[in-house]
Amino acid sequence: MMRRCLPPLLLITLAPLVAWADQRIEVFVADEKTETKARQAASSQAAIYRVDQVQQRLRALESQLPDDPDEALDQARRSLNEAEKQRLEEALRAVALAVGLGIDQVPAVVIDRAAVVYGTTDPGEARQYLREAKDVP
Repeated sequence: MMRRCLPPLLLITLAPLVAWADQRIEVFVADEKTETKARQAASSQAAIYRVDQVQQRLRALESQLPDDPDEALDQARRSLNEAEKQRLEEALRAVALAVGLGIDQVPAVVIDRAAVVYGTTDPGEARQYLREAKDVP
């Protein structure tokens, strides 16, 4: 399970720094408040992923199920309409992407899948830390 990370910011550079223009920005968060903060700080081109949605969706579904396992399975199948299946698939994709990128703490900003800055949801702040790190011998 991913841990939430609080400042100080932790920087891990995965590959050489790239030009700042036209960057792919991905922000990983684990709650609604942090997601809102990320959406305010990031441009509309940034992808924001909630890695806590799978647990939330499963807990909500589980709370509605009866104790009998067979009845619970039948009800779960009926409860998962197409919209809910799509939301669950999106939530699973967010977690799979985070795991695939090696993200083990949130919040995290990934820039061009080349660098990750933990502890922030602001791409501008993440870029600044990368610039400063580049200047450090």
